[in-house]
Amino acid sequence: MNTETSPDGRIRVSEGGVVVLEYVFQPDDPVVESPRPYAKLYSLTGQPVTGCRPDDHPWHKGFSLALPNVGKHNFWGGPTYVRGQGYLQLNNNGTQVHRRFTRLGEQDGIASFEELLDWTTEKGETILSERRVLSARRVGEKNTAAWALSWASSLLNTSTDPLSFSSPSAEGRESASYAGLFWRGPASFTGGAIESPDGVIGETARGRSYPWLAYRAPHDDVGVLVVNANSRVPNPWFARSEQLAGLCATPFYYTAIDVPPGESIRFAAVLTVGDRKVATSAISASVHLAQALRDEGGTTRDAATEN
Repeated sequence: MNTETSPDGRIRVSEGGVVVLEYVFQPDDPVVESPRPYAKLYSLTGQPVTGCRPDDHPWHKGFSLALPNVGKHNFWGGPTYVRGQGYLQLNNNGTQVHRRFTRLGEQDGIASFEELLDWTTEKGETILSERRVLSARRVGEKNTAAWALSWASSLLNTSTDPLSFSSPSAEGRESASYAGLFWRGPASFTGGAIESPDGVIGETARGRSYPWLAYRAPHDDVGVLVVNANSRVPNPWFARSEQLAGLCATPFYYTAIDVPPGESIRFAAVLTVGDRKVATSAISASVHLAQALRDEGGTTRDAATEN
């Protein structure tokens, strides 16, 4: 894996001359979309496996850490779901601000970087500081056309008040549990198959807990695998395929998690891009990487739920 930083605020990671990861760390999106750094992902043959700013939800950005309810603030984008009132467009869209990279480069075939960010409210107040680590590498057997992106984020509450991390489902909207590391697929992925360790399950995955889910595109010879590494307790999933392609292990499906001032919450996942049916060896390697991310979390508060 080779890493290159461009003047337009992007990191590009390539393998064999093909760009597989484009990390946009200085987006110029409007405030209403809750601007944040995000990753655009491609297969080893250059096929895109993420969508960005689609017509239905322009605040969906590739693969990113997006949180719709952090206290009274929205770091997802667009309107906020308010219990008993539905979706309202409020003046509460926050921004994830890139500050600097503390590490950037590649070693032993692994491209990695560490980034520091501030999460600021629409009024400009910083309420969270984040340490984010991403790494990209080939996975599976030598003849397996797959690579994996590991993502781990630790968010420190720097405000003076507890922050309640939640989702629309936890606020009363059924099956709208998106919150966390969210993958949005391209339009061509719509209508694909969602698979768990138990087999193909489709959108019945929504609200159920699994260590991983895979998504097979209906026509393209490419698929993705997302392994939950938030905690040692598998989180319920937000999973869509019929209207759009989306996967997210959701720590706040049923109840909110309160984080006091001075304490942290952690989010982590491994996303693997492979053939239409991700090879068994790539799944095994990705699960191993996710376990390593969990172990690295140490005593940091997990984004977990017991429901």
